[in-house]
Amino acid sequence: ESHHADNYDVVIIGHEHDDLKTASSGGKTKAFLTLQLDRILYKNTTDATYSSNYPAVADEGGYMNSTNTNVGGWTNCARRSWCNDVFLNALPTVIKNLVKTVNKLTSAGNKSANIDTTEDDVFLLSEIEVFGTVTYSKAGEGNQYEYFTTASNIQKKPSYQSYVSALWWERSPSGNVATYFCHVHENGTANHAYASTAIGLAPAFCI
Repeated sequence: ESHHADNYDVVIIGHEHDDLKTASSGGKTKAFLTLQLDRILYKNTTDATYSSNYPAVADEGGYMNSTNTNVGGWTNCARRSWCNDVFLNALPTVIKNLVKTVNKLTSAGNKSANIDTTEDDVFLLSEIEVFGTVTYSKAGEGNQYEYFTTASNIQKKPSYQSYVSALWWERSPSGNVATYFCHVHENGTANHAYASTAIGLAPAFCI
């Protein structure tokens, strides 16, 4: 993968929503704010829509794993390593120093209903955190962020052709297919796809 340097807006998706790994000196157990990229990683910021070569890696999308498996879930997937290493270290130092480590809940993958807890600085959202319901994932992966209670906020730009949204990955393994992870479809609804598919990325973090 290759991602060029660029400026991105972030949106506040939650307030005191995520559990801190370690309580603050003032005894707070929740991160103050959760922020997410307002658009997916995309190198041509002048385009209103994807190129016709969707979903090209050249458009700065990426996979969850290099092979079609969700075994190990978010805990052991390649995209989690990228979030907590590559993306974190690409943030401006002043922002990086504000990032708080939080506990995220995600199915263990391989169709398991067991829920793993991971400590993350940067993460993708779960299906229920976006939609407020479980469609393709397993139950227990958190709660919907307030921002996404407005359905139109689920849509990310640049949109794909005549659709309303980009596709963007969620961290949720598919609950009934061991080769899929969940994502937001180009029509703004819940969907899932092969783990090695290159689609949009919209990381989130807490301060």
